[in-house]
Amino acid sequence: MNDRMLQVNELLRSKLAHIFSLKLEIPVEFFVTITDVSASPDLRNATVYLSILPEKNQREGMAWIINNRKEVQRLLGKETRKMKNTPKMLFKLDEQESRSQEIYDLIDQK
Repeated sequence: MNDRMLQVNELLRSKLAHIFSLKLEIPVEFFVTITDVSASPDLRNATVYLSILPEKNQREGMAWIINNRKEVQRLLGKETRKMKNTPKMLFKLDEQESRSQEIYDLIDQK
């Protein structure tokens, strides 16, 4: 991945984190963190990796995010006016944290 795409991905991650923390009224039952963004080279699509806590509310959190995707898209468009395209977002749970926790738990057992 070239430097430009790394900068675009970080810009999108930063803008989405701002939107999720300040612009959206997320239900208090869960907490959302944007862990990574991977945009396609043509900037038409982006995969947004999320962490949702507590883990028991992940399903409800993802459903809420998917139902409010158009609002997130609209707010991202406002935040990134200088970009030619605002990528269409695909939200995915970042399972790396839960895998890391499983490894730490296994280490603690020994």
